[in-house]
Amino acid sequence: MTARKDNQRSSNEEKQASAETELPGAELEKLVTLFQTLMAQGSKVSHNRRMQDRLGIVRQIDVLIEGTFAGWDVIGIIECRDNSRKKGLDAVEAFAKKTEHLGAGLRLMVSKKGFTKSALKLAKHERIYCLSLLPHDSHRFGFAVGEWAYGIVSRWVDLKLHVEFATPDQKFEFQAAESVLFQGKPVVHWFLKKFIVDFWDRTRDGDATIKLPFDKVTELEIAGKPCAIKGLATSARAVYLKKRRWVTYSGQGFFNWNSGKITVPSGLTVQTEPIKADLMSWDDYGGEIPPLGDMTGSKLFRSVAVLTQFFDGSLAVPELEVLSTGEPNVGVKSAVPPNSFDFSAAPLRALIDSMVIRPPPGK
Repeated sequence: MTARKDNQRSSNEEKQASAETELPGAELEKLVTLFQTLMAQGSKVSHNRRMQDRLGIVRQIDVLIEGTFAGWDVIGIIECRDNSRKKGLDAVEAFAKKTEHLGAGLRLMVSKKGFTKSALKLAKHERIYCLSLLPHDSHRFGFAVGEWAYGIVSRWVDLKLHVEFATPDQKFEFQAAESVLFQGKPVVHWFLKKFIVDFWDRTRDGDATIKLPFDKVTELEIAGKPCAIKGLATSARAVYLKKRRWVTYSGQGFFNWNSGKITVPSGLTVQTEPIKADLMSWDDYGGEIPPLGDMTGSKLFRSVAVLTQFFDGSLAVPELEVLSTGEPNVGVKSAVPPNSFDFSAAPLRALIDSMVIRPPPGK
């Protein structure tokens, strides 16, 4: 009689503790559906079950997984609690002992707020998987997980054009860059295209000058008048900035505290928050940007956005290359000569939105 009362008292105490902290039934239903997508065919996933352990004590189980492996019946137990703080060492220790008495072959703990370092250390020893669900519209117990997105701002500014006249003492006053023409087209467009299309990624090397000496003196039109020209040159100031921004994930996926990675079940998706296209508003970053293929420390994927310039294809570009048999000479920026002027760079672009991560079927 006494043993029966003790057993009943233990069961009632566990029910009371469970009622105080377990997730609501509707939330658990959604969680069960999500876990079902991860299980092999034939497995059964249910919630709020009662089972008798090896000591004869009836225990409450948040989520129960039942299946077979090599002909043997196996069970998995998942504890899902809506705690207001991280799960600690005592919680993991209690779950380890409870699931040991229940003979569980698969043990998982799902926490809204995560786990302490000591709890994770014990969980690793006990082979207990520690998970947190990502935020999603279908449930309210998501854990905010994020990582750094990196950015590079690469562009050329303060472009200046120098005209080398055939007669050294020749002087000619002109105001607009577009007034220097070859084949009836502004020569500045040719240099602009060179910097933006061919040398867009050279900004990390610093300021530069593109020199184009002509094979022979050639007549160009400046402000409507013909002028004998020996060559052209354009200098530009390089802007190369490294940026980064913390972005969070959401969707129907898990953060695995044991591995530090995000798991996306087959058929479901995880996405980042919308990322601001204006990289200039991101935080400055003085460290090295990791290569895209280096996933060290990454929870799901590596992203590097590049904010650069684009060349307007509708601009008329003269064929200046016919005036010189050699390649344009690209060197360190020199002092800007007197016959020079500024002209506006092309508009900037950055096609960035929220990134969606969808695993291949069956992965």
